[in-house]
Amino acid sequence: MRRRLFVAGMWLLFGAVALTGTGPAAWAQQAPSVAETTWSGTENLAGFDQLTFEFRRDGTVSMIDAGAPVRGPVRGTWTQQGQQVTLRFADCEYRGRINGVCMSGTAQFLSGNRTGEPWSFQVQQK
Repeated sequence: MRRRLFVAGMWLLFGAVALTGTGPAAWAQQAPSVAETTWSGTENLAGFDQLTFEFRRDGTVSMIDAGAPVRGPVRGTWTQQGQQVTLRFADCEYRGRINGVCMSGTAQFLSGNRTGEPWSFQVQQK
């Protein structure tokens, strides 16, 4: 009788985990929040190289790139869904995936004569 209850309990537990997505597969998809972190690396956009993102808890982000000495940091917003992070600035959007302390992905212009032009980036958490 105890064995049957144990087996039945295990089936209920694993069934609930499978149905709710709270099992190991879902845990692997989670990533710590990028809020209050800084990430630095590079991007392969012509005329640019070094890149830093400073994420704030309120959903805003500052980007410091090759143009920063002239115009200062660029302000934008960010959202995160598990390992996926999207950063949106006035004329471009970055979409990255977190893997440990690294984030990499692609970006593209949203307006102007370079609309849709893609490039890639890679940054590490500092």
